[in-house]
Amino acid sequence: MDVRGALNRMERQIVDALINKENARYKTKWLGFLSMRYQNTQVKVSNFHFLSLSSLINEMKKTAFYAFEQGALVSKFDIACDYQELSLINWNQQILHTKEEHYQRGILFDRKEQTALLGQELNHQKILQYGQKEICLHLENLNRYLIQTGKIVQPLHLGGETLVTTFDTYSWLYDIRDISASFNQENP
Repeated sequence: MDVRGALNRMERQIVDALINKENARYKTKWLGFLSMRYQNTQVKVSNFHFLSLSSLINEMKKTAFYAFEQGALVSKFDIACDYQELSLINWNQQILHTKEEHYQRGILFDRKEQTALLGQELNHQKILQYGQKEICLHLENLNRYLIQTGKIVQPLHLGGETLVTTFDTYSWLYDIRDISASFNQENP
């Protein structure tokens, strides 16, 4: 099987899992994340948002295919669902009672979806401060990461009543090495 064929098969699985799921869209849009790992580098996460699930997946597939041609080894496709809007104070209370590095929901800090982050990004970039008595969000680390990744230009200014939106994701992992090994075994 080639990379395009595997990505097309994965697309059918994604559509079957999400097309009829309630609360799978945010403000009528589909929100997706593509995490790409290259050899000996950190994971690069790209955000996508489209009105149709098909457009979202097609753009993610094109980006993944290009990344594989440029040497990416692994990609993870995440599509957001199960949105929950709450104040920053209430979200903070949830984090304060979460075991370190175990927060898995993604979060949006703005309505334009520019600041959407996966739970893994929050943990890996040390944006969450677990076990703190009052504040769980390390705003300096958050702003640094968002600026470095080009998601914002100016730092965010968040207050306790700021509304944030959290979400779960449906995820699919695609490892080019496994597909290549399978392909080589099937077609010696």
